[in-house]
Order: sequence, then C-alpha cells, then structure tokens
Amino acid sequence: MTYRIARDKRRAGVRVVLGLRDEFLLRALARMRLARTGDLLRLFFADVRRDTAATRLRRLHDAGFLQARSGGLSEQNLYQLGPEGVRWAEDRGIAAGRPPEGPVAHHLAIVSVWTRLAAELSPNQSWRLKRFEPDPELRSRFTGRCGAVVPDAAAEIASRAPDAAVSVQIAIEVDLTTERSGELRRKLSSYDTSPYFSTSADTWLVVVLFNAGAGRAASVRALVERLWPGESLVCAESDWPKALLERLSQPPLIRSPGSKGSPESRTERGSSTSLEQGEEPSL
Repeated sequence: MTYRIARDKRRAGVRVVLGLRDEFLLRALARMRLARTGDLLRLFFADVRRDTAATRLRRLHDAGFLQARSGGLSEQNLYQLGPEGVRWAEDRGIAAGRPPEGPVAHHLAIVSVWTRLAAELSPNQSWRLKRFEPDPELRSRFTGRCGAVVPDAAAEIASRAPDAAVSVQIAIEVDLTTERSGELRRKLSSYDTSPYFSTSADTWLVVVLFNAGAGRAASVRALVERLWPGESLVCAESDWPKALLERLSQPPLIRSPGSKGSPESRTERGSSTSLEQGEEPSL
C-alpha cells in the first residue's frame, strides 16, 4: 500500500538547485510573509502546468526553502519561508517578515489583492505597478513618523507611455464584511495619506469587498462618497483589478501632464527582476 505524505510534512533527502523563478518567489514571499498556493501560481507559474508548479512547490518545501501549512483537503496550502528560505534571504540582505499571528484572513486578502494586481499589470500595455506596500511594511517604515491610521496597502501605478509621466497613487482598503460596525467610517474620518504618498498628486481610495452583499456594497459606497474628497472606487473581489483598470483607461487620467517620464522596460514573467511581480522592496 502506498501512503501519501501529508502536505505539511517534509520528505527527507530532497535537494534543489534554485533557478531564477525560485529566487523571485523567495524574494516575494519574504515580503508577503504568508501566501496561498493560488497567489504564487498566478505570479510565478502562469506559463506552467498546474501539476508541474505543484511539484516544484513541493520540492522547495521538502528542501526547506518553503514551509507549507495545510488547512484541509479542500483548502489551498499556505506558504511561508522555511528555514533554508530564511537563511537564503538573510544571506542576501533581504528582510524576511514574520507571518502574522492569530487570524490570517485579512492578511491573505491583502496578498490576494496584491498578487492579482501585479499579475494583471505584468503584461499590460498601458500601466505598470511601480510599488505596492502592505500595511506591515508601512508601519515599519513610518514608525514614529505618522499616526496610527495606516491603509491596508499603498500602491502606485505608472503609465508605460514613453512620453508620459502619469502616476496614480492608491490607498487600498480590504473589507471582509466581518469588521466591527463603523470601523471603516472611523478609519476614513481620520485618514492622512501624506506620509505614504507624494503630496503633489491626488490619491485614490480603493475599497475591495470580499463576500459582500448588495446592501454592504451600497453602504460602503455611500460612506466613501461622503468622507473621501478625491477619486474613489468600491468594487467586489471578483471585479478586482479589472474595475480599476477600466477607470484608469478613462480621460483625463491617460493624458500626459507635459513632463517626460522614463518607465522601466517590460520584462518577461519569471525571467528578470521586476517590481510588477512584487519580489523587490518597494521604493
């Protein structure tokens, strides 16, 4: 009889030689701290068969570069850096963030928003992801320099047009519909994005709703319209990031402000370092 090894157990004696795709994945996971299988697949294995990708993730787990958590047969694995992965990151001066303690649903929702945006913009002809910073990085970078109100993530999307310098700053909030009543209202009432964004450009507010009904969506939209003075978007998880890109394609956002920009050249997925894939520290 053949026995299957549990997904969170390691097979002994497995060794791997890291390829470029593996290194990108480890860099990204050092920042994401904890991610689902689907997050890693959409960023680093979009051009690979799912079973081939699963085999590679398993080998990286067995070799100690990844640590897999298994929540059940019907649930995706959760991945964080394993001991070899932490050592690999530290040897290269890469800060490996610790996975969150306690409930992880909100953290995983932020990572999902991050990876979906990065994966969608990687081949996009018009826009590129210039930076994405989740709240732990924002709190760490601005400790002692800002108030307690921190967006769930700060992102910046830049135009790829060679003669444009258009950049859109976005404060992102993730709503799981499980937050206490009035939590978003209290947060927006004391929002100050100045520590996280340039004051020379307007900042969008984007709220991504997970598992929200029509009533919840309507109330959040009304709240945002009342409390947010600038551009805003409230969308369901299923519409992210398509809803944002559709808004960005509308005038006047596509116009050039008159100054020259120098967008980074595009890179193929998994072939060279790219901010769009989330594996480099945000600037």
